[in-house]
Parts: sequence; structure tokens; C-alpha cells
Amino acid sequence: MPPDMSSLLESLGTLSKHLPGNSTFIGPPRRHCATVEEWYQSLSGKDRLRHVLHWLSPEQVGTRNDPKQADEEILLRIREFPPPKLAARFVAVIEDGRYWGRGHGNIIAPDDVLLCELSPSLQNFELRPSTPAEHESLRYPLLPRMQRLKGLTMALQSPYSYNFHHFLLDTVPKFELLKQSGISLDDIDHFICDYRGRTYQKELLEVLGINQQRIIVSNSKLHVECEHLIAPSFSEPSSRLAYQYSPQGMQFLRSLFLSTNSKQYRRLLVSRRKAKVRRWLGEAEAFPKLQKLGFELVELENLSLAVQARLFSEAEMVVMPHGGGLANCAFCAPGTAVVELFSRDYMPLFMVELSSTLALEYYAFAGNPVTVPGQMHSDIDVAADKVIDLVQSIIAER
Repeated sequence: MPPDMSSLLESLGTLSKHLPGNSTFIGPPRRHCATVEEWYQSLSGKDRLRHVLHWLSPEQVGTRNDPKQADEEILLRIREFPPPKLAARFVAVIEDGRYWGRGHGNIIAPDDVLLCELSPSLQNFELRPSTPAEHESLRYPLLPRMQRLKGLTMALQSPYSYNFHHFLLDTVPKFELLKQSGISLDDIDHFICDYRGRTYQKELLEVLGINQQRIIVSNSKLHVECEHLIAPSFSEPSSRLAYQYSPQGMQFLRSLFLSTNSKQYRRLLVSRRKAKVRRWLGEAEAFPKLQKLGFELVELENLSLAVQARLFSEAEMVVMPHGGGLANCAFCAPGTAVVELFSRDYMPLFMVELSSTLALEYYAFAGNPVTVPGQMHSDIDVAADKVIDLVQSIIAER
């Protein structure tokens, strides 16, 4: 959308917020609350009884372990982040709550209050704006025409959940919250999510016993009023895309595919050579030497999620360039060594937090960007000998 048109729409949205009525007819939601607790406490006793909040755990201080070994620029990047916190975990059941699919999804209470805590902002890749009043959904002049959904509807939205990593680690743990709140999956009529028919989405929904007829695809034109809207908290990640994972959420994910403890004997070199981005340029040189050290080359694109889970659960060491496939490390046993390879231009650090949560041994190298400097999709130029030397030292210590 051209900048001038976007500014015009925002201006119209700001003006229409002061019109009579509510956002089911014209303008954005008339009010907002930063948290669900703030909204819930603002209700009168009678109105409060219409809704249920299942509080599962308060905000907690998380753990972050330093990598066993990492390049200096990676350590400096880690130190930029504040100490990790695990967000409060809860499930809200809102009578006549509304879901609007713009962005990463918006939850609107029946009194026309945007619940910012459950409505991830698009600004600067943050889950929440610096102040809730800045939320872009409060400046939208007209929401799509609303439809009514009967029964129980669960909002499964999470940022970038069309991506394997985010769907696996951010969306699936919401079902653990549902389980802890005592709500049965069998009782839910509709699930709203960014469903794109991808293999891993189909496989996960099948494991959970959810057929595709119960899925409602979230998009910017979706605006529904739900008889009973189930809205789990955003515990993974908890805020501003600072990747913090709850032990409960990760254990639930593991339980879907791992029924017994596996013996750790595999050494995996996970290849991205079939990908269009973030390929390790040293792979061809390194693999013959790594193969002599017991490594097998794995291409995740060819494997079902169940097979990926089993492979990683049996791994004692994983070497991989940065990519969504590293989310499979959620299936690794404590003590598994994970070696991640970055381009210096793009170093998201979700594996630091995941390794801390799961007690993995984490190592990381950063190489020069190749092909598209300054972009998140650059190939990775980490010297093969540097990786092999590290692998040999890890093996020698075991």
C-alpha cells in the first residue's frame, strides 16, 4: 500500500474511533487494554461472570546459559538481550469475543476492547508495541463484515505461524495450555490459525486428532464473533520475539512424538543445500571428513515430522546452518551438542533460549555473508576446518 494511502487510512481510523457505536459497524475498537487481567478487572461483577480466565502460572524469570563456545560477535549479540522472562500462562474464555485476522490476529472483547496482550503487533517485529495505544489495529477505519460462529472457537494465532519453526515451537504449545485448563479438544468446534495446508501442519493436526473441517483459515478479511472464544496466552515466545520457551510447552510437544527415551548415538549434519537461502558453503568440503567421524547427512525436506523427531531424539550431536529445521532440537535429549552456523548479517538466537530450556550443549560460529550481504537470507561462509576442529574437540571430551 502506498505510504500516502496508508497515512490516509490511519487518519480516517483515528477520526472514526470517536464516532458513536462500535467497530462491528465502523471504525476501530473504541478502547484497548494492555493485558487481559486489566480488562477483566475493569468489568462489573455481573459482566465478569460471563467470562472465564484459567490462570496457569505467573510470569517467571527464565534461564539463559552461555554457549559452550561461540564467536565473539555472537556473545555480544546475546548480551544485547535483557534477562529472559517466561510470560504468564493462561487461557481466556470470552463470551461473544471477536477475532479479526489482520496481521497476526486480533482479539476484541464484547465491550469493543482490543486486548493487546492477545493481539500481536506488526510494528518492528515486536509482539507488542511500546505502548498499547500505538497498536496499528486501533487506527483502522473499517473492519471486515462480521459473521457469527456458534459453539467453541479456539484462536491459535501466533506470529509467523506459517513458518515451520514458529508453528512447531510457538503454536503447538498452546494446546498444552488448553490441556492444563481442562478444556477438551473434542469439545472445540472451530480452530482459527494461519493454515496453509503444509505437510507439517497436516501431520501435527492429525496427531492432535483435529480434522481439517474444523479449521478456519485466518486472513485479513476474517472477522468473526464467537459464541465462546478460547484465547490462550502468548507464552512462546513471550514478548518482542525474544525467544523464551516454557518447559511445559516443550514437554507437551515432545510427548506428541516421543513415547520412550531414546539412546543418543547419531551424529547429524543437517543440510540446507536444497534450500534457496542460508546454505553452508563449506558443507561439500566438510562432509567427507565429518562422515569419517560418524556423521550422516540429513535433508529434512524429505522426512515426515515423526521421522525428524525420532532422528533428533537419537542425536548426540547436530551440526546445522541457521534455519527453521533447528526447531527439531526440541526433540533432543539433555546434553546433546548443537553446533549452529550463522551469517554475521543475520543471527537470531532462538537456539540459545531453547538450549537453555532443554539443557543442550550449544555452540555457534558466524561466517561472512555471501550472495546478498545485509539480508537475512545470505548463504553462510564458515570455514569447514573450523567446524571439524570443534567437532573433534567435542568428541574428545565425551
